[in-house]
Amino acid sequence: MNTKIQRHKIKQKLRANKKLMMRLLYPEDNYTWGEKNKVVEFMNDLLSEIPKNIWPENKEDYFIVKDGNWRLDFMWTDDKRAVNLIYFNDDHTAWVIENKNGKFVNFDIGGS
Repeated sequence: MNTKIQRHKIKQKLRANKKLMMRLLYPEDNYTWGEKNKVVEFMNDLLSEIPKNIWPENKEDYFIVKDGNWRLDFMWTDDKRAVNLIYFNDDHTAWVIENKNGKFVNFDIGGS
């Protein structure tokens, strides 16, 4: 796996979705990341083309991709693949974890 190429592809996906991510982060008439089902749907779409080998082999490590004020942390949580979407100007994050069916589900969306 060429992590430099993968990192570039992930940055492009983040850049292409910045407006949507802001709408998900600050939904109208709701709290931060308040529309959790939409966030989970977005995260599954965002992660659908990312190869599984992007997650670090060592389950204690992180693979981090930054683009502007956004960051994606690829990690392991409870021995499952997990991803945390972070906006640097807000302490609430969109953290999802993979279920047994290979879909990402809410782990701590809106937590800080």
